[in-house]
Amino acid sequence: MGPDANLERFFREASEVFEQAQARAGKIEHSFGLGAFHVRLRFAGPALVSGMVRALQHLPSPPPTKPDLTIRIWDSASTGTVMVSPPWPPDAYRQHGVVQGLGDGRYQAVWQWYCYALHVLDLAANEALFWVRSGERVPPAEAGAPLRTIFQLWAATRGLVLVHAASVGRPDGGVLLVGKAGAGKSTSALACLRSPLFYLGDDICFVQNGDGAPIESLSLYSTGRTDTDGLGRLPFLAPWVANGKRPATEKALCFLHEHVAHKLLSKCPLRAILVVRRISDEHSGWRPVSAGAVLAALAPSTLLQFPAGSQGSLEKMAALARRVPGYHLDLGTRVEDIPEAIVDLLDHLPLEPLRAWPRE
Repeated sequence: MGPDANLERFFREASEVFEQAQARAGKIEHSFGLGAFHVRLRFAGPALVSGMVRALQHLPSPPPTKPDLTIRIWDSASTGTVMVSPPWPPDAYRQHGVVQGLGDGRYQAVWQWYCYALHVLDLAANEALFWVRSGERVPPAEAGAPLRTIFQLWAATRGLVLVHAASVGRPDGGVLLVGKAGAGKSTSALACLRSPLFYLGDDICFVQNGDGAPIESLSLYSTGRTDTDGLGRLPFLAPWVANGKRPATEKALCFLHEHVAHKLLSKCPLRAILVVRRISDEHSGWRPVSAGAVLAALAPSTLLQFPAGSQGSLEKMAALARRVPGYHLDLGTRVEDIPEAIVDLLDHLPLEPLRAWPRE
């Protein structure tokens, strides 16, 4: 691996390719707010815009004078540009596409083999690059959670942790829903769209867990995913499905901002973490559970989904599990009982904000 000077030169030269792409294909920009942070997406031409912004449209922000993160986004096929060669050797790619030697320094890089896309982040400048050979290589399902690798790497330096969890709640407080795949996180979160509760996400969200700050759940994507069983239990979702023609292994995808924008919440104080599991009884209920059980339900699926920066994420999740009360949420067969059980729990919890312990 070359020295930082080589990486700095690569980032600069790749950014120059982006500027060439913009000059050829056109300049398009969108701004979004993530909690107190402002993110600017800069596109070269329209080819990738819809797939990148549709899931983020519930977080609009005026164009910031100085964004906290700027992401340059382009493809070679539609812009007629050629990406510069990276300074690392061909054998530097490791598990999950993480580039060897670029995991914990100023520059971080991840390669997505399945769509030939490169993510590069300059943490000192708060700038990132997303380049793909052709937008046609990006699977349609990626529109449900765009740029998540860049968001994860950048957010880790801002007191945020990206978690594989659902989140619902009210302005005065909400919960994370955690558990293994198929446990019922998405069904539980989507059921809350027909309740007094608001929706922050059903699969991916941020948790703000910085030094001494209030612990908050932050929405990242306004998408909802569910399988055939979920559509059967929540039939109101059927008209909202965006990918009606999809492979049998792919979940139905709904862009909720386009249908129930009034039910979306951008952030709320985090009151509890619920470990979900299905039961055969009709009614849902909750009961306390240990911090160890919370971490066991949250960490493995998160680290599997978002492997980059896994050590720092694990430490943050362990601290979160120790600080936030944990409960089992037993999911009964009556889907309408699920939000009622969550409301009942929130009504029993104190309203005083939980705060992260300052690091010593």
